[in-house]
Amino acid sequence: MLLRLGRCGVANKLLTRVARSAYSTRIPFHRETVKVSIGGSGHVDLEIQARISDTESRPSVLLQLPAGSRLEAPADPQEAPPDNARLRNLHSAIITIHYRLSSPLPLTATAALDHRFPMPVHDVHTSFAYLTSTILPGLFPYALEEPRIDVAGSSIGGALATTLALTEPNALNSVTITDALVDWCMLDEHAGIVEEAPPGNYLRGQRKKAPPSVDPEAIQTAARALIAARTRLFPTPSSFFDPFASPMLFLRAPGRDTPRTHAEALGLVTSSQEAEPEPHDTIAYGPYNDDHDPTRVPSIDSLADSMSNMTLQQQQNRRRRKVIRRWPPIGVPEDVMLPRFQIFSRPPRNDTDGHGWLLHKQATDLADYLRRACFCGREKGFAEDRGFTDIHIFEASSRLTTLGVGINVQPSAVLILRNLGLLPTLLSTGIQTKELNFYDRHGNPILSEPRGLSAGYTIPQFSIHRGELQQLLRSAVEDRLGKDTIHLNHAFTSYTQDANSVTAHFTQRSTGELATDHPSITGDILIAADGINSHARKLHYPTEGPPRFSGRILWRGCIELPNPYLTGASMIWDGHANQKFIAYPISARSASEGKSLVNWIAELRVRDESDPDLTPPPPADWTRSVPKETFQEPFRKWRCGGLRMMEDLIEPTGKVYEFPMCDRDPVERWSFGRMTLLGDAAHAMYPIGSNGASQAILDAECLAACLVEHTSGAGDVDVEAALTTYQTRRLPPTAAIVMANRGNGPDQVLQLAHERAPEGFDDIYSVVPKDELEAVGSVYKKIAGFEMEKVNARAAETVGEERRWFGADKANGEVDGHANGQVEGRARHVNGTPA
Repeated sequence: MLLRLGRCGVANKLLTRVARSAYSTRIPFHRETVKVSIGGSGHVDLEIQARISDTESRPSVLLQLPAGSRLEAPADPQEAPPDNARLRNLHSAIITIHYRLSSPLPLTATAALDHRFPMPVHDVHTSFAYLTSTILPGLFPYALEEPRIDVAGSSIGGALATTLALTEPNALNSVTITDALVDWCMLDEHAGIVEEAPPGNYLRGQRKKAPPSVDPEAIQTAARALIAARTRLFPTPSSFFDPFASPMLFLRAPGRDTPRTHAEALGLVTSSQEAEPEPHDTIAYGPYNDDHDPTRVPSIDSLADSMSNMTLQQQQNRRRRKVIRRWPPIGVPEDVMLPRFQIFSRPPRNDTDGHGWLLHKQATDLADYLRRACFCGREKGFAEDRGFTDIHIFEASSRLTTLGVGINVQPSAVLILRNLGLLPTLLSTGIQTKELNFYDRHGNPILSEPRGLSAGYTIPQFSIHRGELQQLLRSAVEDRLGKDTIHLNHAFTSYTQDANSVTAHFTQRSTGELATDHPSITGDILIAADGINSHARKLHYPTEGPPRFSGRILWRGCIELPNPYLTGASMIWDGHANQKFIAYPISARSASEGKSLVNWIAELRVRDESDPDLTPPPPADWTRSVPKETFQEPFRKWRCGGLRMMEDLIEPTGKVYEFPMCDRDPVERWSFGRMTLLGDAAHAMYPIGSNGASQAILDAECLAACLVEHTSGAGDVDVEAALTTYQTRRLPPTAAIVMANRGNGPDQVLQLAHERAPEGFDDIYSVVPKDELEAVGSVYKKIAGFEMEKVNARAAETVGEERRWFGADKANGEVDGHANGQVEGRARHVNGTPA
C-alpha cells in the first residue's frame, strides 16, 4: 500500500447478520446495505447486490463509485443503481460505495487524526479496506481464489477510482473511469487554453480550427466554476484543498501553486512552506514523494512576489509546471501490478459552456501520464479515450438503401461492436447464431458445429440483415459525430499529399461533375474503404486489372417463413464446391413474431475450373436482379434441415440478386504515406467462412490502436508510422485468409464428403474420420483469428468499455445468461480524417 489510511469496522453483530443472510437462505440474489463506521465522523453506506453460489471458484466483483456532485447537486444515493442483467452476466456482486463529499460532523483537531485526507478519499479507502477484509470473505466463503475486483466511476467517482487504483494496485483487476475530474490541483482559469497555439486552434500542434461553439472565454468561465466547486466539495478548516484528491499528483510533481495539504492546514505536520519534508513522510507527501524529484512547493508569498513582474504567459508556464514522476515510486516492492485502466471521454461537439472540453482534456492528460509515467504492470494495455474529431465519410452512392441480403459477424468482430455500445441494437436486430450444419447434396448430415455462445464463446455470433447493420452503424455515427459526417454522391477520384496533410478529390458519380459539397478536402489521414473495385488501390496498382473470378455465381434472396426451422438460429450449408446452398435466419423482429426471415444463397459453377479466363462479368452486372429460372432447376430436389430449397425458399422469394464470386490476389503494401486501404479494398476474399465483414471491422480496430500507439505526449500523431504498423499487423493474416478461402476454407468438409461419397452415405465417419472433419474448422478459426480461447480472453480483459457511450445501466444487454465481454479500443484525436 502506498498511502496509509485508517481501517475501521462496523459492529460484529451486523457482520454476522450479513454473512448468515448471504448463504443460509439460498436465494438467487442477496441485497444488503452495510454501514461502515469512519472513525468519529459518521458512516458510509455500502450497497451490496450479490449472486449466491457455492461453486464459483473465483468470484468477480464490480465496485461502483457514483458520480457525486460536480457543481451544485448533492450526491444522490440512488444514482446509477446496479443493473440485474449486468450482475447476472458479468459479476458475482455489485457493491456501491456512497461516499460523502464532506463530513457532517465538525472537523476538530482531535478528530483530524481519523481523517487527514478529503472526506471522499477517506470514505472510499476505509470502505475498500473493510470490503476486502470482511465483506467479501463473508459473501464468498467457498471461493478458491481471491475475488477479481473491477472498479468503475464517473466524475468525482472516477477521480476516486483512480486514487484507489494507485494506492491499492495489486488488489484491483481493472479501473474504468468516465468524464473524471482527475486534475483539481492544476486547475486554474487558463486550463485547456494554449497561448502559443495559432489563433483559432484549441489544441497544441493541431491545424484544424476549433468548432465555433468552443470559445476560450467559455472554457475560462467553466474553469472558474470548477475552482469554486473545488473549495466547496473539499472543505477543511482553512478552506484549503488536499492534493490527495487529485490522482494526477501520483504521476507528477505538484505544481508551484498547489494548495497546502489538509494535514498542514491543521498544523499536524510541518508545512512544506516552512521546511523541506522528510524523504518518506507518507502523511503529507505519501502518494507523490520521490527522492529524485527536486521540485518543492514554494510559499504563497514568495510565489506572488516572483510572479508580479511576469507576463501572463510566463505566469501560466510557471504556475502550471508539470514534472512526470515514475509510478510506482522508488522503494516500492517490485511485484506491484498496475490495474488495467480504461479512460473514456468524448470530445464535445457542441460545448457551449466549456465544461465538456475541460473534462475531455483531463481524460486525455491522464491517459498520457499513465502511459509515460508507469514502469510496471499492464500499462501497455490501457484502453484510452476513443475520441475522434472532424471525421468525414464519403459514399459514392447518392442514397443508402437496405439491400435485401444477410451477413454474418463473427465473435472477434462482435467484441469491437460491443465495445462501441452497439450490443443492445444488435440484440434487437439480428439473430444470435447457435449452430452451423453441413449436409451433402442428398441431405445427409455431415457435421454440426455449435456457434457463438453455444460453442462456449462469451459473446455471440450474429446473423443480421446487411442493410440493417449498415443503418445501425450509420445511426451511431450520426448520433456521436453529427449528421454532417456522412456525405453521399461523392465518388473518390484521386488524392495528393505532403509531409503534413493529405487531400482527397471527389466527383458526383451520377453526373461525373465535381462534387457539390466537398470537391476536395484536406485532412491528416485518408482511409480508402472503397470495396473490391477500389479506385484508391488502382492508383497504386494500375496494372492489376479486374478482380479474379472464381467461375462461380451467387444468387441471393430473402424470404420470411411462417415458422422457424431447426433451432430458429441455425445455419445450413448444403452441397459441394461447384453447387452449394446456404440458408440462415437474420431478423430478431421476425423471430419475436414466431416467424423466420431467412437469407439464402444458391451457388453454381458457370465456368470450367480449367478455364484460364479469370475475367468476371462487368461491374455493371454485379448486384443485379435476375429471374429465378436462371439458376433454380439444379436445386429442385434439394432438401435438408427441414427445408425444401425450391418450394420453401427460391420460389416464394420476390427479388433475387446475382453476384459473381470474386477475390483479389494479396498485395505487398496497403499504406502509402498518409493513405491506406481497408476492408475489401485491401483484401477482397471469397464469401466463404462468413468472414469478410468481420475482417473489415478488425481492420478498423487495429488501425485505431496503431494511431494511438504512435501518438506523442503532445498529442501529435506519426501518421506514416501508424499506417505502416497497421499494414504490418493486418496484411499477413488477411492474405492467409484469402488463400484459405480459395481452398474452400471451412466449407472443405462439404468437398471431402462429396469427393469420397458422391452418391451419399449412411455414416459420415466411415467416409471422413471425425478428427479430420473437426480439424478443418479448427484450422480455419486459427487462420481467421476467432479462436474461442483468444476471443474469450480479450473479452474478459476489457469488460465495460461501452459505458462511455450510454452509461452502465444502458450499455449492457443480456445475452442468454452469458457474460458480456468487451474488446479494447485504442484511438484518440485523429483530426481531419476523410475516410
